[in-house]
Amino acid sequence: NVLSSQEFKSKFPLQVLKEAPVKLIPFPQKVEWGKGTRSVSSFRLEVDGTLSRSIQTELESLCRDLGIQLDSTADDTLHFQRDTFLKGEGYQLHVLQNSIHIAAGTDKGRFYALQTLRQLIYKKGQENVVPFCSITDWPAFAVRGYMLDVGRNYQSVQSIKAQLDVMARYKLNTFQWHLTDYPAWRIESKAFPELNDPENHRPTRDPGMFYTYNEIRDLI
Repeated sequence: NVLSSQEFKSKFPLQVLKEAPVKLIPFPQKVEWGKGTRSVSSFRLEVDGTLSRSIQTELESLCRDLGIQLDSTADDTLHFQRDTFLKGEGYQLHVLQNSIHIAAGTDKGRFYALQTLRQLIYKKGQENVVPFCSITDWPAFAVRGYMLDVGRNYQSVQSIKAQLDVMARYKLNTFQWHLTDYPAWRIESKAFPELNDPENHRPTRDPGMFYTYNEIRDLI
């Protein structure tokens, strides 16, 4: 067996992963850890240009979830720099004494930098702390997928949205929604309603459950 004779080798030495003060998933391409941590309770936002609505929303979500204030009078700054040399989903993130600096060439890079920052900040007693570090990262694979088979087991739109949020936080970027199979047909069909009829679904596989056109549009 060719596969069994091949030795699996991790991209990062085990010692590097063990010594990391924060367990980052996926582990960035390049990380330099500084000494110690510092507290973070509020940010003063600085942006080269403007933030898109999607990045602004994600930043507000991060701050809300972690209990951090966006305050125009704060001493601590969160600085977004647009760096066109950083392509696609790549970014740089630096945690300094009085600032956190994010450089990226695209909104995708900014989004993934925020996901890394979300993992870097953690509770120590009653306060949020973040380790000093310098990170340069880009994806190892262009397609990083998650497949959900609802043809066999129906799941609510609310549940799927929650999974998509978690998926994005771990930098997965492709969602495959498996909607039809022998047990059931989950796409609304006005032309062929028998596809949605529970009589034509496997009895043990949530018969008669399907997504309306508007639910599918909403999820997309």
